[in-house]
Amino acid sequence: MKLLLYVLLSVFAVSCDAQTKPIRFGKDACAQCRMIISDPRFGAELVTDKGKVFVFDDLNCYWNYRNNKALKAEEIAHSVVVIFNKPGTFKEADQLCFLQSGAIRSPMGSGMAAFDGDSVCKAEEIRLKAVLLSWEGVAERLR
Repeated sequence: MKLLLYVLLSVFAVSCDAQTKPIRFGKDACAQCRMIISDPRFGAELVTDKGKVFVFDDLNCYWNYRNNKALKAEEIAHSVVVIFNKPGTFKEADQLCFLQSGAIRSPMGSGMAAFDGDSVCKAEEIRLKAVLLSWEGVAERLR
């Protein structure tokens, strides 16, 4: 009986583990627009407090999904975004800076990309003639 209880509790604990997972570029479909996520410079992931993982090909899709589902901040365990200058890797969105520019050709047209590091952001802001945004600034533009 104790063994059964231990197994059930273990399964429950694993199933509610709110962790990110790698985006499988070329295989995973965007939770909002259903297109295959193919460009490793772009992408985002939302993990709920219940452990459900949703992947997106563009910040437009992330915010459309979040707004359509009326998800509150306390229901989200992780919001991670792919780092443009480090393709295929991601980091918590609030630890990144974002640039918006017509020179950034994102999958669904947001024209936004995430960068890691203030010096990188400043250099790319000038090079791309971009607007520098925080995660909150991205949210305001795409709500």
